[in-house]
Amino acid sequence: MPHVWCFFRYLRRNLRRHRWPETAPAAGLAALPGGLGGRGGRADRRALADTPPRTARKNLQVYICKLRRVFGDRLGYVGRGYRLQIGPDECDLLRFERLAQHGRQSLREGDVEVALETFGQAIALWREPFGDFGGFGDEPCLAAEVTQRYELFLSTLEEWAELELDRDCAAVLDVLSGHVRSQLLRERLGGLWMRALASAGRANEALAHYGLVSGRWRTSWASIPARSWRSPTAR
Repeated sequence: MPHVWCFFRYLRRNLRRHRWPETAPAAGLAALPGGLGGRGGRADRRALADTPPRTARKNLQVYICKLRRVFGDRLGYVGRGYRLQIGPDECDLLRFERLAQHGRQSLREGDVEVALETFGQAIALWREPFGDFGGFGDEPCLAAEVTQRYELFLSTLEEWAELELDRDCAAVLDVLSGHVRSQLLRERLGGLWMRALASAGRANEALAHYGLVSGRWRTSWASIPARSWRSPTAR
């Protein structure tokens, strides 16, 4: 759902500047109800950047009209864009944030079982690649939002792995495997990955990962990070 709102903010901003969106993503357009965005790709829209179609503003109004047949008054004009009002259970991102918050609250209160279950439900909602953000992940206006929410996901993932590690290291390895390589220099995530490998009897792989990341740290910052980062043999 959020990408619909982002799409119309994006279109509105560019139309006010009298130019057609140069890189309006095909994925975001295709996601509109009823195929409103058409079948063209990014290249097609780049070609229109300097010569916006005469009917561009009218097209936008038609799209909004069709969307309002689906969403009614929930789709409204606010500021310089369109906003779709949705409930907390209608958007997986909002549900994820609520579950992550609940899990942290449960952990602070010492209810480990509830925290573990809630964190698990939260990360199960996650879909990759989140950075694509429905085709708008490379938009400067969304950079802060994408970064903030991905950081929330990673920290929630780490909280879950910390609690799950002593129960089912195989499950931890399965879930973390899709994120460790893209976050190679993230200390806590790497430490959990090595601990899970060692617990699963894969000490050689844990040591290899430690060597790989330590070498990368030396190359990048000339020092190995904090105490949380240590060899899996240093117990």
